[in-house]
Amino acid sequence: MKNSYQYQKVIEEVVKEKPNSRWLFLTLSIRNAIDGDTLEQNLTHLTESFRRLFKDKKSVKI
Repeated sequence: MKNSYQYQKVIEEVVKEKPNSRWLFLTLSIRNAIDGDTLEQNLTHLTESFRRLFKDKKSVKI
């Protein structure tokens, strides 16, 4: 509940500061990790993929 309240407040502030903003909700998913090593590799891969997405100028314009 606390996180939900915090997200709501952050979103309200963003809307005040940038009322013409467009929102993008992104869900990244992978298969279940079997062990700690696989989990670490998968999280690293997701992080790198997310960074590449937002370095791409075409994606940033969306």
